[in-house]
Formats: sequence, structure tokens, C-alpha cells
Amino acid sequence: MKPLHAFALCVALISAASSIGCDRSRLAEASTAESAAVPAAPVVQPAAPPRVATVVTGVSISRTLQLDSHLMVERDVTVVARRDGFIEVIHVNRGDHVKENQSLATLEHRDLVLSERIASLELEKEQASFERAQQLHEQAIMTKEEFEQVRLRRDTAQETLDRVRYDLDKCEIKAPFDGIVTGRFVEKGQVIKEDDSKPLFQVTAEGPLLARVYIPEWALFGMEQGQPARVTLVAAAGGADGTGTVLPARVRWINHSIDAASGSAESLVEINGGGAAVARPGMAVRVSIELTTQRGSGKESALHLVSLPKEAIGKGDLTPGQQVELRVLSKDGSSSTRTVTLGFVGDDRVEIRTGLRAGEQVILAP
Repeated sequence: MKPLHAFALCVALISAASSIGCDRSRLAEASTAESAAVPAAPVVQPAAPPRVATVVTGVSISRTLQLDSHLMVERDVTVVARRDGFIEVIHVNRGDHVKENQSLATLEHRDLVLSERIASLELEKEQASFERAQQLHEQAIMTKEEFEQVRLRRDTAQETLDRVRYDLDKCEIKAPFDGIVTGRFVEKGQVIKEDDSKPLFQVTAEGPLLARVYIPEWALFGMEQGQPARVTLVAAAGGADGTGTVLPARVRWINHSIDAASGSAESLVEINGGGAAVARPGMAVRVSIELTTQRGSGKESALHLVSLPKEAIGKGDLTPGQQVELRVLSKDGSSSTRTVTLGFVGDDRVEIRTGLRAGEQVILAP
């Protein structure tokens, strides 16, 4: 074979081999693209069992009721004059501690002092006449009518002296009870008129300190008179939760009647004796009362109380008598929707009045 022909044959063979290699490369790329276009089969994970809560009985339900109020005292009065006159002496000032019947101020009373002396002398004279007449009457020397006239003059003299002393006593403006003088509205020499009813002093008792709160009707079944409570001084520092000083207290009184307009009953909470050192009338407070099914009219039925954890009901404001729908798990694993009626709503648990029985399981919301 000639060299030229041999060279041409080699070139043709190389060209053919290159063409075959390119075709195989394109086929491999196409196969890879088709494989990538086909989605992979998903991995099926086993379903997690639903979270459930079991309906139980005999568990006490508690809730902390918090109500805002202000401190007050029952005895806080303005003192007025009981007769006309002018102020001769003022004995106390604002902030002074006073005792019951202690004199706060004195009206001018020299005329009454003189009248008392005259009335006292007149009574002494009539008393002596009465004693002589009594002896004569016992000896049957004086008639009964004459003796009765002498006795009447003696009694009249006694009444006159008592009236003068009563007017004299009204010249002393006195404290009605133990307390603190929180206001003085009079000056020495000021003329006072009884009919004006002008306040002269303000006397405030130091205790007991009370907070008036209004208990919702539904909460009355979880509390009783005399139970412990807490009073937080909102503006004072030192509370365990950083909101204010906490003082022990008790429920002193619960109104027997319920106000139909507001659906609440008035109640008084009294701070225990030690709180008077830091608390004062007029302070803003927050009253905390723990309500529980073991107190009040609900304690007889507490053992039969049907309840659920609060998380089983869901979020939001829950009220007694409200109806909600819950998913109840059956024994075969299926679930159904059931309408239940709520009762006492506690901090962690809720009473179920109708719709569920003990032992049933409620599916929790995811």
C-alpha cells in the first residue's frame, strides 16, 4: 500500500472513533437528565400519637381573684360645734393623736360657769327644804300636798343644774373616738354658729384598715367570710413580685345581697394589725383572694367535681356557663366533637358541668 493511502485510512479511522465517543457521551448526559427529572419517592414518617388530657374527679380547683381598691377606715368624721359661741382655746393641731372624749377646743363659757354656781346654790336650798319637809310629813305635821310641792321645787332645781352643766359640757369640742387629727378648720377667736354645721376638725381612726371590693357572683361559691387574703400596696416597694409591699389580711364581711345591675356582692377585706405601720387610709391597693372549691357552698360537692386541665379547653377568657367544643378520644382510637359546659374556672383547672365523664380523654389542641 502506498504511504499516502495508508495515511488517509488512519485519519478516517480516528474520525470514526471520535464520532462514536461523542455519541456515547450525549447518551450518558441524556440518561442523567432523565434520572434527575424523576422525583424521589417520599419517606413516610409514622404519625405521632395525639396529646390527651384525662377527665378526673375529686381534684380541688383554685383561682386567685385580684381586685383593685383603696384603703379606708370606717370611723372618719368631721367634728362640729353643738352650741353657738366663739373659740377661746384650741388644744390640738393637725397630726396629733387624740383619745376618745379628749378636748379639741373650748368655747368661751364664763356665763355658764356663773349659772352653774347659782343653780348649785338653789339646789342646796331646795334640798334642805325637802329634808325638813320629809321629817314633818313623816310626823304627820305637813300634808301630802305641801310635801309634794317641796319635792317638786327640789326636782326642778336639780333639772336646772343638769341643764346648765349639759350646756357647759357642749362648750368642750371633744374627739368622738381614738384617732389622729387629720384636719383643723378653725382658729382662735372665730365665732361659731351651731346651725351652720361648719366642720371644725377632722378625726380619723388609725384602724382597722379596710379595702372595699366587689366580688363577682360566680366567685362567691369559692370563698367564705373570715378566709385569708392578701393586700398589696401598689405604690410601695418591697413585694416579692416587685409590685409592692404585701400585707396579710382577711375577708371581714360579704354582703348577703347581690347587686343585680353589676352581678357582684360588696365585701370588706381587713388588713391584719401589723399592717397599720406602713399602710394608710386612701392608699391604692390590689386585693388578692384565693378561691377554691374546698370553700363556700361548693365544698360539699368537691369530691364529685369533674375537671380538666385548663390547657385542654384552649386559650382565651373562660367563664362559668360557657359552652365549648372539645375533641374526645374513643377507645377504638377515633375521635368525635362534643359540646361541654364549663363551671368554676381556676388558674390551672376548669370544672366540667356537663358533657364529659371521669376517665374520658380529651385531645389537646396542637
